[in-house]
Amino acid sequence: MQLLHGDRNGDGKRDLWGSMVDISWERLQVHVNGWGGHFADPFDPHHSLMGEKPSLDALEWLRARIWDEHVMAGPLDVQDQGTRQAFVAGKLAMVEDGSWALKDVLADATFRVGVAAFPAGPQRRATLATTDAFGIYARTRYPQAAWELMQFLISKEYGRAMAKAHLLQPARASLVEDWVSYIRAEYPEKTAGMDIAAFADGQRKGYSVIAETFADQAAATRLSNAAWQEIFTLGKAPVSHLVEVSRQIEAAQKGK
Repeated sequence: MQLLHGDRNGDGKRDLWGSMVDISWERLQVHVNGWGGHFADPFDPHHSLMGEKPSLDALEWLRARIWDEHVMAGPLDVQDQGTRQAFVAGKLAMVEDGSWALKDVLADATFRVGVAAFPAGPQRRATLATTDAFGIYARTRYPQAAWELMQFLISKEYGRAMAKAHLLQPARASLVEDWVSYIRAEYPEKTAGMDIAAFADGQRKGYSVIAETFADQAAATRLSNAAWQEIFTLGKAPVSHLVEVSRQIEAAQKGK
């Protein structure tokens, strides 16, 4: 990132940043996981680990890149654009995002794009994995029809259809190569030499993580968002502020 930021038009103002991260629960959590930490205790959803050293170290690393070194863009630097929009606009040399963003990037970017697996943290490798989920209402009047629909929604046929129509990465690892071929067919020039399958690296190698949640996640989200606004967006509070926020999150779990 140090080599990828700067003033490209010579007006004395920074207009290119090395990278950017969404200031959101899951995106920050992945960095914390890479430092060996957690937001929520994996064994107790009432216990907060946000104020522990691994979490604080990871978030301080991000804060320093944004506010001390200015090599990562903060929301105000890009006029509150999302990471995907700022990247396509040429304000970011790199961006942290998932395969769900690839179609928009390929359609809108006027430059060649490369893909790489999310870098490992000091303690471990972690990357975010999410997918659509399906369920059957326990009191449905049509259990057999619902079960048949469920079988279709998790089938290879449906996975291929979604991959082809919307370029959405299949949950089935066995369909990844099919998905890659659909993307290359739609954007042959823009994807030449692109390692599209890197998006499935965490799935294939077993280091993908899902969002950690508390018993009262709504309270945890409300408290953390307010703190992250002060720390990352406005640069007005130190990361150590999260020690108290962690206590507040844990207090909010009582009775849940």
